[in-house]
Amino acid sequence: MLNLKRGRKGVSPLVTTVILVGIVVVTVAVVTLWGKGVQEDLQNKQGGIAMAQLSCTGVDIDIAETTATSVTVENQGADISGIVMVVKGDDNTESQLYEQPIKSGDSRSFPYAGIPGVGDVEEVSVIATIGQGINRPCSDQKKELEL
Repeated sequence: MLNLKRGRKGVSPLVTTVILVGIVVVTVAVVTLWGKGVQEDLQNKQGGIAMAQLSCTGVDIDIAETTATSVTVENQGADISGIVMVVKGDDNTESQLYEQPIKSGDSRSFPYAGIPGVGDVEEVSVIATIGQGINRPCSDQKKELEL
């Protein structure tokens, strides 16, 4: 039995320790780099939302004209990136995002008729959106129309 144990060679404890330390170092480096990327993405998103919240203070829209199928929105405040139109009908309530920017002092017409699933339109709410690719609605500036 002694001959069998002498004939086998194993990995020395020093080499085993070096390999384990190397694996740990590589694992820590990979997790650190991944975590850094996730943290940067989260900070960018949170920063964009914070900027959008601050920008809502200058938003001021008004309904300039209403027809049987559309609403003309006039922007009397800061530039907006578009609007969200919430249309309540006898069947359902649906929302539609219009990503059409309106500069300060300009106006633009948006259709509310023909949105699927609404039926006969009873009420329309217009909400300005702001942001660079975020399209955050400024709900405190909502304008409502009963038809």
